[in-house]
Amino acid sequence: MFSLALLLSSFSLPPIPMESTALPDQLMQARALTWSQPEQCRQMANAYLLRNPPDAAQPALSGVQVNYRDNGERYRNRQQSLEAQLIEANCLSMLNQSDEAMTLLQQVITQARKQHLPVQEASALYQLQRLVLLSALQPTARDNYLPALQQLLDQRQLADSLLPLYVQLLRTAWAINNGDNQAALQALQALQHATPESAPPDVQIALLSLQADFYHQRGQDDMALSLYSDALALAHRSQQPWPQAQLADTISRLFEHQGDLLQSLRYSEQACDQYQQLGNSEWLARGLTRLAGLYRQTGDANMALSLLFNALDIFRNINRPEALADLNLQVGMTYMQMHNLNAARSYLVAARNSYLLNHNKSGELSAVRALGELYLQQKSPGLTIALLENTRRDLPAQQVTPELFLLLSQAYESKGDYRTAFDYLKAFADASREQNQQNRQQGERSEERR
Repeated sequence: MFSLALLLSSFSLPPIPMESTALPDQLMQARALTWSQPEQCRQMANAYLLRNPPDAAQPALSGVQVNYRDNGERYRNRQQSLEAQLIEANCLSMLNQSDEAMTLLQQVITQARKQHLPVQEASALYQLQRLVLLSALQPTARDNYLPALQQLLDQRQLADSLLPLYVQLLRTAWAINNGDNQAALQALQALQHATPESAPPDVQIALLSLQADFYHQRGQDDMALSLYSDALALAHRSQQPWPQAQLADTISRLFEHQGDLLQSLRYSEQACDQYQQLGNSEWLARGLTRLAGLYRQTGDANMALSLLFNALDIFRNINRPEALADLNLQVGMTYMQMHNLNAARSYLVAARNSYLLNHNKSGELSAVRALGELYLQQKSPGLTIALLENTRRDLPAQQVTPELFLLLSQAYESKGDYRTAFDYLKAFADASREQNQQNRQQGERSEERR
């Protein structure tokens, strides 16, 4: 069973609302740009933090008249400084800069505890737990911030009546992400009981999404699709484009997993429409890249290429070198599908060089495999052998994939070296068997957790 690229429920979890009346205009404007223009949001929040420090002395009373409203805009208190950092951290996460966001949130937690500001501490813990759930790594006990949040609740220092509900959302997402179905089921039942009919739409969307995540983890994707669709309909009715985009993308991935490419295309296009409506260029470019991959699977390489070039233009403007490397790889593979090997080679070489510069071994290996296939199509097995043999020597044994052995076998066969070709074919069979065994064991562990 495949895993969603991002844990949808974590993206759908609603932010803990800040008291708008206490936020300066600049921070309110920055927060409003979180989903549409996260880079500008980050810059505005950071610029606010670079103003005079919160403890700056107020001007002494004198005969000179002072505009105290202007001072309120110019100076900031500790609470506003922490809220600016919370907004900046959220924008960083939207820019796929999770490590920087986590570091900033840890700083907020430390400062909030020193300054006895439990609301800001709770907001930072909530955001931090959400980012942990979004990370590709399996969370450990060290990454569990729920006990600290629960302690704040137990101390009854928080006036926000919705916070217990947010904590329950996190607790449910944590249990689902860990594959603990019994704990997840109990958490879902408690969450359903705790969620009133009058709960804000984003809370209800999160509840439906968590239920869908639960069924997806159990391999019941038809039920998951039904719940995701309900959540998407609610997001549409409540006019929330960000959850709409994320839900449409998740539904698209599930349909792709089921082999229904037409439905997958439909929902992927819907996700791109929502990103465009938001004005979030980075997420639109990522959506276009995924949509191009779907079109390539259907055999429409021309449409795929058009979408990829649109995405390339966007990423060039916002300076995302690793995303550009991924796109160069996709463009090269699309040109290979169109049998334009010269154009394909240019983009694949550019992708490999970018991955090298960014120390991305996984991406580099993907580009090398694609180049190896290209050289075989160009009837240049010697180039394939030289490229792949050098790559194999530089890689740890556990990172050498079965596909690499198969390509080497095909290249040696094309060159007439049948003995070496047979040795690599045997290595391919052994590596494939070992990989299948690992996948089977992983599947059995998943079944046991169910």
